[in-house]
Amino acid sequence: MLTSLMTPDFGYRWDAPPPGESVFQYWSMNDLWPMLGGIVGQKFVPNGTYMVAPAQVVKEPSYHGYRAGIRLEGGSWKFAYFVPGEGPTQ
Repeated sequence: MLTSLMTPDFGYRWDAPPPGESVFQYWSMNDLWPMLGGIVGQKFVPNGTYMVAPAQVVKEPSYHGYRAGIRLEGGSWKFAYFVPGEGPTQ
């Protein structure tokens, strides 16, 4: 069901995923499900063509934690990304 709420180009990591990896495998391997649940439960605020959470993404330029973004596609809001702060993590 979650897949139907996601954009076809959903972003979940900054680097290229290994062949065959799915977003759901990545979230499970990195124990990100609890963080995802906490972030999508927060208020989304406008940021360009997206609505993003948490609000710190927009209000605090120094915020580098995970963030979620949704965008309007074909008249419906779709989950577009869930990534850490800018750029690949080491």
